[in-house]
Amino acid sequence: MDNKAYLDSIAVKGKDTSKASIPILSPMLIKIIAVGVVLAIAMMFVGSLLNSKNKELKITYDKIYYTYNQLSQGSGPLYTYQRKLKSSTVRAITSQLQTSIINTNNQLKNAAGQIKVTVGTYDQKATEEVTADLNYLESEFESGFYAGTLDKSYATALYLQLSKMIAAQSEARQKTDSQAFASVLDASLKDLQSIQEQYKNFIDSV
Repeated sequence: MDNKAYLDSIAVKGKDTSKASIPILSPMLIKIIAVGVVLAIAMMFVGSLLNSKNKELKITYDKIYYTYNQLSQGSGPLYTYQRKLKSSTVRAITSQLQTSIINTNNQLKNAAGQIKVTVGTYDQKATEEVTADLNYLESEFESGFYAGTLDKSYATALYLQLSKMIAAQSEARQKTDSQAFASVLDASLKDLQSIQEQYKNFIDSV
């Protein structure tokens, strides 16, 4: 073998060795890696979705607690304008509502630990929504008072407020795992639905 042929053979061997050193993934290994990546993404998505749902439920719980906390205040519009009502019927219905609110507020405090609610510390979104609802109540009461239609305005505004409270509590009742909290909601919902119906009957009669 002459020198040229010898050098050519070395060059070919070098090229073959270089090619052989590059690892080639088998189709099966590629599929396993792809499935792993898809599963990781899916788990991240599910985790994000669960966190979002838990956040929404926490806001619902906080809205319920903050609503009862505010409505149970004796200096609030529920009490202030009740004293200005002319209708003994609306006053009597509202007394039932006040009693229900106070009782439920106390029972909610006892069940707070089971649903991880810190009484007195609520989500900002929840407090803002409840505050807006209560400001609307006071505005309707005031408008009705100066228009000489307080009895109907009072009953109508509370009818709408009770609709929101019933909706929030019904949602929480369906999703909660706490038996103690569920029992409080069951009793409260029964009261609110009965009282709301009484307000409706008065509204329809005037």
